[in-house]
Amino acid sequence: MKKSLLPLLLALIFGVSAQAELIPSVFIENYRYTIFSSQKGRIKILVAKGDQVQKGDRLFELGIEELQVKLDLASLRIEKSKARLKQLERSKQRKDQKSAKALEQAKLKFSQQKALHAAGELSLNALQLAQVEHDLVVLSEEEEFLTLAQLDLKENQLRLKQLKLEYQSRTESAPATGQVTELFVRSVEWVNKGQKVIELLSINPLFTKIMIPIKKARAFKRNETFKIFINHGADMIETQGIIDYISDEVDPLDQTVKIFLKIENDTLQLKPGTRVRIELP
Repeated sequence: MKKSLLPLLLALIFGVSAQAELIPSVFIENYRYTIFSSQKGRIKILVAKGDQVQKGDRLFELGIEELQVKLDLASLRIEKSKARLKQLERSKQRKDQKSAKALEQAKLKFSQQKALHAAGELSLNALQLAQVEHDLVVLSEEEEFLTLAQLDLKENQLRLKQLKLEYQSRTESAPATGQVTELFVRSVEWVNKGQKVIELLSINPLFTKIMIPIKKARAFKRNETFKIFINHGADMIETQGIIDYISDEVDPLDQTVKIFLKIENDTLQLKPGTRVRIELP
């Protein structure tokens, strides 16, 4: 009887749903990120130990100097292609009037020849030759719009895009807002793919971990939201987080599994070590 009243009692004390899974007291912790080199190359470290970084800030670069030269050359080729294309377009404009007149004459001539053929005054062979002459004039008009300069420009633009993607792949950014706690290499050193480079202690997001009976844990799903209650003086602050990871390992003694809960901390109001209450869905 006493056991059946426990959820109701917790709901009255903490102001949460009687059906919810309530974890009365847990501590918030930091995420600790280890950032590795994604490829080999000469490294350039862009931060120092102890630096505070925002999510997305660049941490280090790999072999950027040589790639930067390629980017500059690709940009120069694009400018040259644009200049060449502009020159051809000006030339085309001067020919437009003449070309339009030639096209109109070709259409008129072909129309007349079709009429002659329909009247029996022009052979089929002669009409086919007239068709070829007409098509050649039309083709020359269309080819003005697809010059080698246009193709060259497109090729150079694609090359620049490819180089920019490669540049991004050689630049590693902070996965979270936090503090650089360790540098494992120095600038200008050669690093191999997969080599440890930087350790980052996150302050946003934060996380906590809880142990839940395996039968209850099966009802939870990754990325489900949960409520967090924080005592702030006389006030109670409520915020949310998500279930980040549910462990597959079962504690053989009490048949529980570990669940990691991710807590966004955009305002940086929460601090590691803060004691909070968790309400799972």
